[in-house]
Amino acid sequence: MTWVRDASLLARTLPGVQRFDASRVGSAELRDAGRRLEATMVQFERGTARTAPGQDAALSGMVGELRRLDALARLNGLRYRVIITGHTDADGPPERNVALSRERSAAVVEALPRQELAALVFDARGAGSSEPLTPGTTDAEKQRNRRVAVRIEPLADGYQP
Repeated sequence: MTWVRDASLLARTLPGVQRFDASRVGSAELRDAGRRLEATMVQFERGTARTAPGQDAALSGMVGELRRLDALARLNGLRYRVIITGHTDADGPPERNVALSRERSAAVVEALPRQELAALVFDARGAGSSEPLTPGTTDAEKQRNRRVAVRIEPLADGYQP
């Protein structure tokens, strides 16, 4: 990512070079960063908006990928919406699960260094238990469903420093 910026600056000093086009490199890196973010999952304790033990690495990885996405978006003059969706297992009443899933997504968004991520807009949503990863019949499956997931969408208005 910094090599693209450096190459762009150096290209201007070369005789005969009119412009440096890194759009394909940036696009591939942006897609990869988006895929890694969308593969990130942070899990939660049953019935709470507290992350499950051992989830610090997942949150830290999410922050690292968000920083990478933000830097790439800025470099390419783009902006992205980062949708954090909370999920629950099917235990409990649906209205409580929807509220809990919103609390989980809001907790993750609040934990992010949003002020550092100027090319990203965050949206916290709750899906309750309506989008399970697994059937949720065993305790292990239920734990996998207690999570937040990330989705990335490009925004029409580009990044303006």
